[in-house]
Amino acid sequence: MNLCKEYLTGQTAKYRVSIISIYDVIPDNKLIAIALEDAYSLGILSSGIHVIWALAAGGRLEDRPVYVKTTCFAPFLFPDATPEQKQKIRELGGKLDAHRKQSQNQHPEITITGIYNLLEKLPARKPFTDSDKALFPILKQIYDELYVGISAAYDWEKTLTDEEILSKLVALNAEHAEEESKGIIDCLYPEY
Repeated sequence: MNLCKEYLTGQTAKYRVSIISIYDVIPDNKLIAIALEDAYSLGILSSGIHVIWALAAGGRLEDRPVYVKTTCFAPFLFPDATPEQKQKIRELGGKLDAHRKQSQNQHPEITITGIYNLLEKLPARKPFTDSDKALFPILKQIYDELYVGISAAYDWEKTLTDEEILSKLVALNAEHAEEESKGIIDCLYPEY
């Protein structure tokens, strides 16, 4: 499934959410547009692994994280995934996009932020409404599957803590920088 779309994420937002746009949105200075070719990239950029990196590498405006493209996107290394792993992540990225759009069509009162507020209700043990109960299990399942698939593509255990994930990403970035300084170019950045 080649979507040939752009991915948009808010520069300053409560959640790190990337969405697919069909070039019908003209981004302003507070919206980051990342022109990548398919839902594989959406899956990677939507994953908890990228969110952990972006929260650590980005800035802050009051209590909200700021996505800084030069520190959150540019140095973030995608996994060296096999074609099969890429296809699985691509399918999950497409499934995530379709689920969010379907959820908003079925529940027009729910915003993207509202959808992601559901993910905070579970650990906080806050009660779910009836519409929450319809949206949450699928969203959580997609994110869980993305985490497992992307962890496998990085060749990591799927039980790592946020601190361990961040340490591994920093080590991978340092290793890649060292290889580049020696003239070894093994591109782990997305194709754009």
